[in-house]
Amino acid sequence: MEKFQIEIWRWIMTHFMPLIFDIIPLLIFVILDSLGKMRYALIGAVTAAGFEIGYSYFAMGSIDSFSLIFAGTILLFASLSYYFNNSIFFRLKPAIIGGITGMIVVVTSMMGEPVLLSMADRYSTHLPENMSHTLQNQYVRDQFTNINHYMGFGLIIHSILTTWAAIYTGRWIWFFVSVPGMYVTIALCVWVGLKN
Repeated sequence: MEKFQIEIWRWIMTHFMPLIFDIIPLLIFVILDSLGKMRYALIGAVTAAGFEIGYSYFAMGSIDSFSLIFAGTILLFASLSYYFNNSIFFRLKPAIIGGITGMIVVVTSMMGEPVLLSMADRYSTHLPENMSHTLQNQYVRDQFTNINHYMGFGLIIHSILTTWAAIYTGRWIWFFVSVPGMYVTIALCVWVGLKN
């Protein structure tokens, strides 16, 4: 059964990798904001999100919904921060998005229709043939259900920590809690879900 766990791990990390695009605009924001130029930092973050949309289009031939949602949230929270001349709105973006996502994942677990399993079924046609057959195995489906449960609570906890960091810490601590902290949270949730 360990082979299935490795394939589950690869699938989840592949489908959560679009979150990696969150690093670049936030890193640009933190660097420029450190120089005391919040408005330039916001413009830089929005520009980076725009470049990532362009990259997504040229690399894949289309723009997926994850990229659009990502760019839209960057634009929304950057606009709020720009309008109110306060970076806290932009700094709360990862916490708000993570909290909403965590609640959706928890609710789908409670309803008995885990969103990770639904995503796996939906995108199974894009997976290698051996992996799409693996998704039909009940053990693998149970693993996705376990991971979905832990992922929801992990994202909510991460959201709370990111909110705290956005309000009470400096920009670099906030950055490391919000972005690398997200990947650590996802990896831990997958690991715990696979072990239980």
